[in-house]
Amino acid sequence: MNMMGKRVNFTCRSVISPDPNIGTHEIGIPDRFAKVLTYPEPITPWNVAELRQRSLFSAVSDLARLSAAINGSGSGAFGGEQAMDAAVAGVALGRSGKTASSCKKVWRHLRTGDALLVNRQPTLHKPGIMAHKARVLMGEKVIRMHYANCNTYNADFDGDEMNVHMCQNELARAEAYGIAATDHQYIVPTNGKPLRGLIQDHIVMGVLLTKRDTFLSRSEVMQLLHLAHMDLSGLKRHGRVAPLPVPALLKPQVRWTGKQVISHLLLHLHPHARHLSMEAGTKTPASAWSAAKGRGKPEPEDATVIVRRGELLQGVLDKAAFGASEFGLVHCVHELLGGEATGRLLTQLGKLFTGFNQMVGFTCGIADLLLSPEADEARLALHMKADDLGLAGVRAFVGAEALDAGIPRAVLNRKVGERLRLAGGEKEGAKLDGQVKQKLMPLTSEAVAACLPSGQYKPFPANQFALMTSTGAKGGPVNFSQIAVMLGQQELEGRRVPLSPSGCTAPCFAPYELSARAGGYITDRFLTGVRPPDFYFHCMAGREGLVDTAVKTSRSGYLQRCLIKHLEPLQVAYDHTVRSTADGSVVQFIAGEDGLDPTRTKFLEKPGFYEMNADVLQAYWRPPSHAPTSFSDAEALEVRAALAVKEAEAEAELKRDATRRGLAPKKICGGYAPTAARLSYAPPGSRLGQVSEAFDKLVEGHVGQISTRHAPGGAAGASWSVDGGSSKLSADTWRTVMWRKYVSALYQPGEAVGLLAAQSVGEPSTQMTLNTFHLAGRGEANVTLGIPRMREIIMVASQHPSTPLMTLPLRDDPTHPMSADEASKAAEKLAAKLSRLRLSDMLEQDVADEDADDAKAASRAARLDEGANFEEPDEEDKATLQKGRSAAPEAAWHPQRRRPCPPSRASASASAADDEWLAALRAKLISGDNPLVDFGETHTPGSGVAHATSLWIEVELPLRGERLLLVPLVEETVTKVLVRATPSIEAANVLPAGKGKSLPSVMTSGVNFAALANLRREVDVNAVVSNDVYAVLKFYGVEAARATIVSEIKSVSGVYGIQVDPRHLGLIADYMTHEGAYKPLNRAGMESCSSPLLQMSFETTMKFLEKATMSGSADPLTTPSACIVAGQPPKVGTGAFEVHAQLPAAPGRKTGQTKKRI
Repeated sequence: MNMMGKRVNFTCRSVISPDPNIGTHEIGIPDRFAKVLTYPEPITPWNVAELRQRSLFSAVSDLARLSAAINGSGSGAFGGEQAMDAAVAGVALGRSGKTASSCKKVWRHLRTGDALLVNRQPTLHKPGIMAHKARVLMGEKVIRMHYANCNTYNADFDGDEMNVHMCQNELARAEAYGIAATDHQYIVPTNGKPLRGLIQDHIVMGVLLTKRDTFLSRSEVMQLLHLAHMDLSGLKRHGRVAPLPVPALLKPQVRWTGKQVISHLLLHLHPHARHLSMEAGTKTPASAWSAAKGRGKPEPEDATVIVRRGELLQGVLDKAAFGASEFGLVHCVHELLGGEATGRLLTQLGKLFTGFNQMVGFTCGIADLLLSPEADEARLALHMKADDLGLAGVRAFVGAEALDAGIPRAVLNRKVGERLRLAGGEKEGAKLDGQVKQKLMPLTSEAVAACLPSGQYKPFPANQFALMTSTGAKGGPVNFSQIAVMLGQQELEGRRVPLSPSGCTAPCFAPYELSARAGGYITDRFLTGVRPPDFYFHCMAGREGLVDTAVKTSRSGYLQRCLIKHLEPLQVAYDHTVRSTADGSVVQFIAGEDGLDPTRTKFLEKPGFYEMNADVLQAYWRPPSHAPTSFSDAEALEVRAALAVKEAEAEAELKRDATRRGLAPKKICGGYAPTAARLSYAPPGSRLGQVSEAFDKLVEGHVGQISTRHAPGGAAGASWSVDGGSSKLSADTWRTVMWRKYVSALYQPGEAVGLLAAQSVGEPSTQMTLNTFHLAGRGEANVTLGIPRMREIIMVASQHPSTPLMTLPLRDDPTHPMSADEASKAAEKLAAKLSRLRLSDMLEQDVADEDADDAKAASRAARLDEGANFEEPDEEDKATLQKGRSAAPEAAWHPQRRRPCPPSRASASASAADDEWLAALRAKLISGDNPLVDFGETHTPGSGVAHATSLWIEVELPLRGERLLLVPLVEETVTKVLVRATPSIEAANVLPAGKGKSLPSVMTSGVNFAALANLRREVDVNAVVSNDVYAVLKFYGVEAARATIVSEIKSVSGVYGIQVDPRHLGLIADYMTHEGAYKPLNRAGMESCSSPLLQMSFETTMKFLEKATMSGSADPLTTPSACIVAGQPPKVGTGAFEVHAQLPAAPGRKTGQTKKRI
């Protein structure tokens, strides 16, 4: 437990409180903490004067007061206040009387501007600990933090506590200011999306300030600009003047718009006049503004933000602009101007919106929740349909015989109860829930659409509640609909409210009640009150979330610990490979398969943004005059041109060869890549223009669009103006700008990509709540999800997953494509062929009659369902039957006539007739002349059924023996008897054609790849997908298993709306399979690690210690855990290299002989 250390010094902890008046990069520290936290500041020629001044004239309450003066060896002088001051001043003045070889240091108090590392536990990802600049606050008792950092720390202000650590040397301070600072943590490595932004009231104020009809007087504009620029020294430092913009209105009164205030901030954001141009959407839908103005069609100008050269021309600023949203205003500023400008803009916007909130105010009342009379009538009318739709879902569940509306509800109720009790309640209940929810879901959507937003009593934006939910400030349409319209269907893990053992959902409902309300469909709303049973159902759904939160914490935490410990040695080397620092093994030949850092790649997919800002990017990425030849623009263009010619020649040769062979050149050339060498084959970053094929295709395609738009004649070397300005840009310049952007987006050597991948999967796993997902209407098709599935894939590497599945796409003949009906029938036939057929599926369900005698009961038990559906035999079955027919007696294949039914029981002699029929049947069975089962009325040519002679068995039971209930025994037995089955496959279901697919597919519960060999005519075996990684590994190999791991983790995360960059998933899959097997990330997988200290710091310390001792293993101290155990900086990041400086030559020595390692 103590190997890696747990305690720290120079730290403080307290409750956090919000403060919108400090910077987003600052952290408010109470003066009580500032007096205790100290920093050993070295005495240098640059600070000696300041230290003298502060040491001689500081008061006891001065926060910059010096606590102690120590020499290089660490000894100090503490002899009271005056003695301490004198000692400190003496050291600072150079009169200590002692000589030391090292630099003297002074311990001083924490002061404003010092670097502090701040984190909130649990710290699940890299931005969870960031460097803030201290802001010492007098008289405070809590730590003060800006709202923009809440999302990063996953913190709120309901009593959360946070830790603050003070850096203790200059190297730590430099890394804190330059790497770990909050301004540099705007993008999260998980998926490359923004993580910091303004929230709640600031978003509402942003919309109110930038909407069209907001006009401000001179005094209001001056006050808002003063608040925004207050305490920001950027303009003063660069000597720039920020003039007041020209007013938008001159008559009848001088007025400025809110957009002009935002434009003023953007125009003076960067000291070198690098102005932003961008276009983006808004969170507020255009339909909201149209409903407010009484217009039928949406107004796109209200839902699109347009900024040109720093001027906000159109659109409102909401969560999509300055919240934690991608491609918004702040995200574009971060991409174009960097992290410091982004932090400055967020600070300015926060102060601006806080001041505007004090001017206009914001509140919410009951009138904001009311609906108009017309909308309320429509809502009540739709509520009346709920029971009918729920009943329709029940009828669809029972079957075709229940679709008649004339069947009483009591009969339906009884049929539902019998089916749920006798046929397996869990699976049948899931089918019933799916059918009912499928009927009720459109009703909920229709009711919400009829009431919101057009049915509000107060229209948007005067409706303050709608203003919150529409702009993304707080809540959403679901919250508004639950308050004003209805609560809708309550679900627990994808199911409706479960039934109790008595068949009731609540005591006030009858057993197996058919109404939608009994199943948890609530038509009440919070505004007018919720009835007790409905409130109970709603609390059930809320309690499920609380239980999941409590239970999943430990499981997700251990999952992330396993990921961290296994992947922590992986880092990017200088040749762009991913290697393990434990043994130097290569896990990936190029980091992330393309070498790109996910935090810098979002805008690579948006070349239009770079086109609008090409002049800014060209100035920012202008190559220096001493640039090496490997990054020469001219050389890169020449190499590109030569490779293009070579590639064209190779493609032409391939076409000629295909023509000579009589093949289709178009098909051949489309299926095979040209043989010419590509620039992407070499390591990325080795030469300018060394990019991936996808990026190269994107750049060239955009160049073609620009050339077509600006030079219709196709003139070579044509140039175009940038965003309508005076700057000119050519195609070659555009290419080099994009290539330099690509180089700047590469991973840096030393990057701990293993830790980033582990955190990117482990941190979102805390949001996974569901454990099982039920396909709608198909209770038998369940998929394990959430933490249990992630543990199966990653931590356990299970060879026997709990729910193995296999998706079989149908094979379509291009020459004879199937129609939709033919494809559906083929999929159903394939599903029936693969599904298990039990004897219980063929028997007719009958209820025993207590008044019937033993003969009647025996006759009913012996009868089979004559209406059972059997699969039509295919060609292979017909051949087998023909072979058996030739070897069997002719009498056995004679067409059978329909077996006569026993006489009607309505007659007086029913019992005697039954006895005669039973005796005749017994005689036929004993003689073997007639089979027990008759499958048809007439014989169909080309088909047949193989029959076997049945035997009659008589069993004698003692009269005094134990009595047996035969009905349950028979029911249990017939469910175990298999008539037809495919090994390892339990059931099969037809999946409709999805997005991008023209044919349906079949999903099997169970995996059997060997069985696909006989299904090549029906199944496209090259597109089969399975979630059983181990089965894929055995049958298809390690590369297929690696792809399956990536696909499964992605699909599990996608159910919860979690997006993880594929580069992280690929690295995890490569690590699990780079040894040629399916390696689990647990104690067993740690056996192959070559670092004993890393093994011991994970689990079972004594076991790994004994093994390392007995085998004489050595640890090179290259893994992060081993370095921490030994008290050394980990050799990742800035620890992966060392800095050498050439010091000035000493007297009597030649230059170049005094290199010192620092």
